[in-house]
Amino acid sequence: MENGMTGIEDFTKFMEDNQEIVRRILRPYRGLGEYDILAEEASLGMAKGFLTYSTDREIDLTEYAFICAKNEVQAYLRRERGVVTSNQN
Repeated sequence: MENGMTGIEDFTKFMEDNQEIVRRILRPYRGLGEYDILAEEASLGMAKGFLTYSTDREIDLTEYAFICAKNEVQAYLRRERGVVTSNQN
């Protein structure tokens, strides 16, 4: 892996350590969909971020995974509901 982390243990630890980020991503989307489904989408995005991260990027792994997770939730909402924005007023 190019991200300097190897093994399932590193991946598992990263996902466990960043569950608060998943909850933070979902806060603005309350009421737009099933929480469990959105949490799965955010976790999928976090996983994709972990797996596609490269140390050549000028951003740290957690920030990159946060962006990937948020994008995954927004893509799901666009696909399933035609919703693109959060409930931030």
